[in-house]
Amino acid sequence: MNSSQAIAAVSSISIVDAGGQRLSIDRQFIKLTPVDKQTLYSEILRKELELESIRLQYERCSKSMSAFHCWQMYGEQVSTEKQKVPSTLLRIPYNPIYIVLTYRLMTRDINDQKRLGDESFLVCLNPAVPLGYWTIINQYKPILRSVPRDGVVSNTVESLKYRACKEFAKFPVMPR
Repeated sequence: MNSSQAIAAVSSISIVDAGGQRLSIDRQFIKLTPVDKQTLYSEILRKELELESIRLQYERCSKSMSAFHCWQMYGEQVSTEKQKVPSTLLRIPYNPIYIVLTYRLMTRDINDQKRLGDESFLVCLNPAVPLGYWTIINQYKPILRSVPRDGVVSNTVESLKYRACKEFAKFPVMPR
């Protein structure tokens, strides 16, 4: 799936905040980057190898220096064991696993003055991927902090992000 296949036919979405400003995300300022399961799994395996290398360096360090000094150099990376990402991730029949939506927020104030914001991104999760995988994936690739929250959202921008995922990032429907 390429970027043009993933994007919906919606031209823009907008919402008005409590101060009367209209916040919008226009399709012309959106770039979608689908991340498939093989790419994600390869990235995570690479990170696992990097962490293992850092752990070995920490062990060598702790044999020749104080544990405190080594802790300052290598930190939390070596102390917390991460759950291994199961190879079953590759057998999930859903692709892409998520889509990175890069956008620029347009603000229009009550005087009709427009301002285009800086480039930002959010992660749109494939709703078909089982939830159990997300916490494991997030250990290596912290994407969940960039995911808009579902449901009733008090923050206007979060609400707009949630709608952006719903409207712009489309995932293929798998036959049951």
